[in-house]
Amino acid sequence: MRVLASISRPLSGRQVGELAGLTHRGAIHALASLVDIGAVKQRRAGNAYQYSLLKDSIFAENIVLPAIKAEGRLLDELKRDVAVRFGHCTVSLVLYGSLARGEEKKGSDIDVMAVVKGEREKAAMEEKAAAMASYFSERFDGLLSIHCLTVDEVKRRKDLPLLRTVMKEGMIISGKRLSEWAG
Repeated sequence: MRVLASISRPLSGRQVGELAGLTHRGAIHALASLVDIGAVKQRRAGNAYQYSLLKDSIFAENIVLPAIKAEGRLLDELKRDVAVRFGHCTVSLVLYGSLARGEEKKGSDIDVMAVVKGEREKAAMEEKAAAMASYFSERFDGLLSIHCLTVDEVKRRKDLPLLRTVMKEGMIISGKRLSEWAG
């Protein structure tokens, strides 16, 4: 549905599958169900079929399109929630991993790099993260995985693959970029 909602022209089942990360057969099977409930229009085009979202259908208008829009706001809400709960005790919070790359799946970890001033703040952050794990699991259907480092640890470990990856593809939630701490 996301694929058809994001593209205005009709697509073949194979195209939908490629864009959605499904097999051709998986896409055709899913599309057939959507045609059956009146959310998707199917029309013959040569030896194949083309599919388009019936945006004026009651199902698409009242359920599908609002759900897709709400889904798009989830990442912003997650970042806001992490910032509110952890931002005041850190100098940097960075979302990384599959969520930051836009490759998340149901139940993906919520990978966050937290940079704090010193060891005392690190211990407090780790304790708070453990206490908040069930909240994030229930609210966002993902395991909160906070990797906490002190500013000195970031400086010393800046060449480690994990830190290089976080610096390259991470999304700043609050504070400074990790590269500013790494020196």
